[in-house]
Amino acid sequence: MIVNFIAIYPSREDQKQLYKNVRHIAGTGLGLVVVQKCVELHGSSIEIASISCNGITVTILLPKVTGK
Repeated sequence: MIVNFIAIYPSREDQKQLYKNVRHIAGTGLGLVVVQKCVELHGSSIEIASISCNGITVTILLPKVTGK
């Protein structure tokens, strides 16, 4: 799954903290922290695919589920 969302363009320093609970960056400071935890609890992974002035693109890799 690839998600692209428009956010305030993070500075290079703030980009290092995208997965941390931070409050000095505009917004709640929880978005990617919560998403990362939920994704990991489902045995999946998340990575920042790109950051540009148009937003952030996040790739979430979900495990394939087989029917029983």
